[in-house]
Amino acid sequence: MVDRWESEEGISARFQTVNGDSPLPSRVEVGLYRICQEAMTNVARHAEAEHVAIQLVATPEQVRLAVEDDGRGFDASEISTGHHGLVGMNERAKMLGGSFDLQSNPGTGTRIQVTVPLENP
Repeated sequence: MVDRWESEEGISARFQTVNGDSPLPSRVEVGLYRICQEAMTNVARHAEAEHVAIQLVATPEQVRLAVEDDGRGFDASEISTGHHGLVGMNERAKMLGGSFDLQSNPGTGTRIQVTVPLENP
């Protein structure tokens, strides 16, 4: 997905995994994929970014997805009700029992981070 998006959007993208050798539960994998997809769509539509970094870090207890861009950023307290992407990402994270964190300020880019607990085998 990242390679295809990079060539279609013309925005430099880097994907990194840490401890990503073991498969994730299907519902977690699909949920994080959709969250990442929405985050990258937001970067292309709104950020005016030159670079985006996507990182997936897995531990036995949890998996964390971070998407960070170097775009124009925004004041998160001034999000209008017409923007459903951020709400949808938050809802997906909560459906997985996880958390959603958004960090952005005008001129500093945007970072979203989703952390989802994993069940112990």
